[in-house]
Amino acid sequence: MASPNDRANDGDVNNETMGQPAERGGHQTPEHVEELHFGGSARGAYYDDAGNPRQRGFFWRFSRAAREEAQEKAHEQAVRNERESQGPQAEREPAGRPEIVDPVKTAQPKATETTGPRTRDVFADDAVARGESVRGPVPAQAKSAKSVPAESAPAAPKPAPAPRPAAPRRISLPVFQPSSEPTPSARSAQSAQSAQSVPESPATAKAAISTALAPHGWTVARKCVVIVLTMVIVAAATCTGFWMWENRLRPITVTVNGEQVNTRINTSIATLLSHSDGFGTKAGRMLSVTGKTLDENGGERYSVTLGSTAIKSSDLAATRLTDGDALFVKDGKDVTEPHTVVKAAIPFGNDINLKGGGTIQYVEQQGVDGVKEQWVGKKSKETADKKVLKEPVNFKVTTKSPNPQDGKKYIALTFDDGPSKYTQDILNILNEKGVHATFFNLSEQGTEFPDQEKAVAAAGNEVASHSVSHKYLPKLSRDDLRNEINNSFAPIAANTGATGRMFRSPYGAFEAQQWVDSTDLISMNVLWSIDTEDWRRPGPDKIHDAVLNHAKNGSIVLMHDGGGDRSQDVDALPRIIDDLKNEGFTFVTVSELIKLDGTFPQHVTDNQPVPADASASTSASASASASAKSKSSATKSTTATTK
Repeated sequence: MASPNDRANDGDVNNETMGQPAERGGHQTPEHVEELHFGGSARGAYYDDAGNPRQRGFFWRFSRAAREEAQEKAHEQAVRNERESQGPQAEREPAGRPEIVDPVKTAQPKATETTGPRTRDVFADDAVARGESVRGPVPAQAKSAKSVPAESAPAAPKPAPAPRPAAPRRISLPVFQPSSEPTPSARSAQSAQSAQSVPESPATAKAAISTALAPHGWTVARKCVVIVLTMVIVAAATCTGFWMWENRLRPITVTVNGEQVNTRINTSIATLLSHSDGFGTKAGRMLSVTGKTLDENGGERYSVTLGSTAIKSSDLAATRLTDGDALFVKDGKDVTEPHTVVKAAIPFGNDINLKGGGTIQYVEQQGVDGVKEQWVGKKSKETADKKVLKEPVNFKVTTKSPNPQDGKKYIALTFDDGPSKYTQDILNILNEKGVHATFFNLSEQGTEFPDQEKAVAAAGNEVASHSVSHKYLPKLSRDDLRNEINNSFAPIAANTGATGRMFRSPYGAFEAQQWVDSTDLISMNVLWSIDTEDWRRPGPDKIHDAVLNHAKNGSIVLMHDGGGDRSQDVDALPRIIDDLKNEGFTFVTVSELIKLDGTFPQHVTDNQPVPADASASTSASASASASAKSKSSATKSTTATTK
């Protein structure tokens, strides 16, 4: 608890600060108590009634009193330094010397009352100590309170000071308002030194200001920070050491292949094996993509199992051991050399069955390449097939004879090798009998006899291709074959307007390879079920009998209107038509016969080539030629051939 002297001092400070006379016996407020504890008062908080310094606590270093005391000490030191530099002449100078004001502060007005640090006038303090006033006489109460201790006798009045120059300059130091009454021990030296005016230069004033504003309290704060940081570092080092012991340095025991091995906690399996030379195991081999040995020791170094879990070689460094773990280490496994993975096509195969004896050969399913995965060794440069990603779809050709099932009997008459001079005679008979037939023309003949070909189509008969020049197709190359077939449709289209792709191969010779090479050019290859062998010229009766003896529902009859003397065909045709009608047969074209059957694929019914699959192309057919050639000898047509 503060003494009466403390309260009085605090009251003096408050009153003087507010410009009121000092009063004794002020009430001690809670703010005063705070100042006593934290250094709010420069005197009462640190001196008792006898003037002895109180014991200063830790927080005093950061209080306003500490800053005030530091500033006052700096001021006293500046005064002493100035006097020493001036010598005895400073003692003889009159007291009324003009004050010197710091040029830095001249632009700022002097505050008479502030809440922060106040400006202390050096010369004003000296004048007050002598009972004088800077601007005029000082009241008696102020003189007695400022210049003489309470125990001293009243001082005699002093004469008024000499007039001062206009606009005096004063040296001002930013300090707190001092306490009301200096103690005998702590303020005697300051009172004696401030009894006289001290002239100071601007440089000296700036040095005094810098010294007064030095942050003395932060020196202690830095020491506190160092102490706290030291404590934090020690604590962190202790925690780190404990963690290192528990997680890295603590010894443990593990079992390797049934034997106990001592190591440290969290040791990786790779480190343990490296320090133990793999416990006597042997590395695996490095193999090429085809299985050849490239390096005897180029495989995995170890084969490791932790408990019941197999550990990959890439995970050995990341797998840590704990106390009691059981390891099983064996010889390393063989590995395959580094390689690149590529995708390659699997050429589709051929499923061409021409042995069924059917009269209509057609593509049942277009071929589609498959996809496989291949490994290409970076070291060996070898290539190996590893797995099939997509199975290929075989190119499938089948043969079938039409067989309408509506209860009627149908038959189709066909004529080859025209048009010729005999074509018009045959056309007249057909028109007379009211029947239609199918003409397989050679494009060379169609170019020579265009009127006959046009007349055939105009009469409602069907015109199809028999190649360009009646060559034996199996002996032609792929390009020649395609030219022989493809060029035969243009004259037909020019003369008749027909766009169908029905085809009859010369001599009926059209094997697997020809199907592979021309699958995109034709819709079907039409053979026959009744061969009149009229090219032998057996006579009209033989020709007639060959048809009547073998006629049945769905039969296709082979005759000729070109390629030689076809007068026997002209003589036999009327009787053939009449007798077949008498047996209940209906005459239709080949396309009509296929539609009446109702079981052929849509592209055959539409008389167009099989649609190409998205992943199969014409070039794919060429790539399968080699495999088709090996099968061609076994898939030759068993049908009869003609000239």
